[in-house]
Amino acid sequence: MRRFLPVAAGGLALVAAAVAPVPIRPESAARSPRSAAAVAEAAIPPLGVVWGRVRGWERAADGWRIVWQPAHGAWLLWAWVPDGASDAVGWWLDAAPWLPGARLSRAAALTVAGGVRGEPAPLERLARRDWLVGEERVIGALRAGRHVPAPPGESGILWGAALAGLVFAGAISRVLLPVVVSSGWRRLVGWTAAVTIVALPLMTPLAARRFEAGVRPWVSEVIFGTIVAMALAAVSLAAVHYPAGRGRAAGPVLAAALAAGLLAGRLQPVPWCAEVAGLEARAVAWLAVVLLGGWLAALAGEGLRQLLAPAGRASRILLAIVGAAMVVSAGPWLGAALAILGATAGGRGQGTPVACLTLWGWLVGATWATCAWTGALRDSLLMLLVGVAIVIAAALADHRHGV
Repeated sequence: MRRFLPVAAGGLALVAAAVAPVPIRPESAARSPRSAAAVAEAAIPPLGVVWGRVRGWERAADGWRIVWQPAHGAWLLWAWVPDGASDAVGWWLDAAPWLPGARLSRAAALTVAGGVRGEPAPLERLARRDWLVGEERVIGALRAGRHVPAPPGESGILWGAALAGLVFAGAISRVLLPVVVSSGWRRLVGWTAAVTIVALPLMTPLAARRFEAGVRPWVSEVIFGTIVAMALAAVSLAAVHYPAGRGRAAGPVLAAALAAGLLAGRLQPVPWCAEVAGLEARAVAWLAVVLLGGWLAALAGEGLRQLLAPAGRASRILLAIVGAAMVVSAGPWLGAALAILGATAGGRGQGTPVACLTLWGWLVGATWATCAWTGALRDSLLMLLVGVAIVIAAALADHRHGV
């Protein structure tokens, strides 16, 4: 009976985290980014230019901000598709200033000037970059069209700096206080980084802000891929030099971590979860966040534990105070904060699995809160079921070992 109570408590925590009514911020994306792109292509009037294919997307002002660019890279076409009515689609055409004779096409000039087909055709002014449409003048091809909302600015810089400091402290502690190395976790982190690097060409839509008029799209994609690949390689090498400790977490502990992450994701979703959910390779992206992010959170948790260790018996009280401050002020970093706190509270060998399960639940909860299309919800539900299966397997292992 005593063994059954922790397992039942963990199961109830999972159910409560999944069904608890929580406010959703920001509003869920009503459609996938590719579906929004199809809506924009049908709603935007003919511009007389080659759009190219969809290069990227990002969430902005309760809608999708999508960019097209042809292979020559001479211009960009931005569109904003709100989650509601499709008749409010905004568009923005940006051409390279060095483009010889750069200007809108005849159809685009007529559209920008507010004219309709059947009126006198726009008059092309030779050797210039403008058109005359009746009494209106359309100059050049630079930033023409309706206003497209910009994505929200970066936030949580101080939190990012604090997390980086804790990771640095954890790395130092593993050098000064070596752990019994878990070869399994070290290989898992390395292989996850390698698979993610191979899948990077399928993740270039996340580099929407990297595309620029006048720069060929493959150049922007290579820059994005190189930056991410270097970061992944650095994490993989760090996992070799500062490996996770050998150990296992009990099933109820993992259930509590999964439930905490699930609730945190529903309470504090971040827009990029919807952007990642729109990828074809979203499973690889989720895997990278869970395993690589879990290892980093465990490293940061170890750094926090060692920073509080000089306080002796009072370290638990300090950890509770620091944890409360982290939860209250974390905002979009709430999932990472809970992963670090879970890794700190457990032993050195339990930190990595606890942090990974916390981020696992956080991704599922955040996807539920930011996405409303079938594909993302189906895949996130499958991900949750896999997480539950891991918890059940850990509980069975506890029972088999008499824990």
